[in-house]
Amino acid sequence: MCSERRRIAYHLSYHNNLVFIAQSNTNLCQLAVNHPDIWTSASVLHGRALPSCMAPSQTNLLLSVLASELDGAVSTVELRVGDLLSIGGSNPSHAYFPAGALISLVGQSRDGHRIELAIVGNEGMAGMVPIVSDIRPNWDLDVQVRGSANRVAFPALQRLFDNSAKARCVLLAYWAYLMAQTGQSCICHASHPAETRLARWLLTIRDRLQQDSLPLTHESLSDMVGVRRPTLSTIAGKLQKSGLITLSRTRIQINDHEALTRFACECHQLTKRYLERYITLVRRTDRSLV
Repeated sequence: MCSERRRIAYHLSYHNNLVFIAQSNTNLCQLAVNHPDIWTSASVLHGRALPSCMAPSQTNLLLSVLASELDGAVSTVELRVGDLLSIGGSNPSHAYFPAGALISLVGQSRDGHRIELAIVGNEGMAGMVPIVSDIRPNWDLDVQVRGSANRVAFPALQRLFDNSAKARCVLLAYWAYLMAQTGQSCICHASHPAETRLARWLLTIRDRLQQDSLPLTHESLSDMVGVRRPTLSTIAGKLQKSGLITLSRTRIQINDHEALTRFACECHQLTKRYLERYITLVRRTDRSLV
């Protein structure tokens, strides 16, 4: 069984670009030892599509593992671009499991400077922190791309986390992946130029939507890259002049996916591999823990 103490230890191994999830007792650790292909079977995803669960019309992967134990606590909502689901420093009332929509974790400084930390699609959930910690996260939950989502009130989700070993395993696995994604974003913003960061985020959205036409505004892009609007216009214009993208007021068209992948910083490929390993682990856990 997963640990009753809910303790997670993470080891991020950048040597082989994987995220290893260790918990305070042995269930997932034993699973990883008995089935080492969990960590090694994911291919190196240079320009390849993510697993089919990432298609925006599909059911949320994480919720599909949990739904049978939630006893009717799930409701469906339609999210619009710009909807603010939670404000930094407060605990959200619901957890959201996107099934078409995309939700961003956006940090904000006192002077109003905003920066994107992570993106949540139909692989996971937004609003995880209150389940595992009393700390109130200093990020907003913003809807980046409109679409459907399932939501669950926190009391029901907390009861499930407290009482179900299977739920704890998959939720903590997702938490580890989300922290890996957030940590990589911090490295990216500190180390890489704005042009390659923009390419990285465009590819990340493309991975989730599985299409080259991205419904993104300049305002949302400036948050992703962590720059002011005038700077965003300048660097996006450079990518357009090079033929990689075409800009419009409410949409970005990726013209050459392979060239954009070569231009982006390595953070895109790293987080893509983290995501595939998380998906593999959740699917294996779903079959192994009943």
